[in-house]
Amino acid sequence: MLVILGVWPLVKLESVQGYSQATFDKDDKLISLTLTKDDKYRLFVPLENISKSVITSTLVYEDRHFFSHLGVNPVSILRGAFHSLFNPKKLHGGSTLTMQLVRLTYQINTRTLSGKLKQMVLASFLELKYSKSQILETYLNVAPMVQISKV
Repeated sequence: MLVILGVWPLVKLESVQGYSQATFDKDDKLISLTLTKDDKYRLFVPLENISKSVITSTLVYEDRHFFSHLGVNPVSILRGAFHSLFNPKKLHGGSTLTMQLVRLTYQINTRTLSGKLKQMVLASFLELKYSKSQILETYLNVAPMVQISKV
């Protein structure tokens, strides 16, 4: 299995989804922004420039054990499967933040057993290949989120 993982072709995290091209004026005001290949507006923001409250709230809501697992949290997977088994109309996720990044990156259908297994294998491999900071930074830059700004 590790041999297969060692040769699995992974894209570089920094090129996962592509980013918009931005043009700023001399006062650093945005004057134009292009769409990405997937028709989104997406600007790269380095992790050190992302608000600590955004990071903390994302980790608490999405994956509070992010820094203590290797891509897959078996307890979360089993809890999600158990809840979904007894309430199939309301699916419960068990995906870690790294697993969500894999789903977003590779467009994997994680509602099938084979898709979920592929997601878990790739998430484990990402954890071996990249630092937690790199994974978190990429996730925060590609996950669909709403930005609320002061008017």
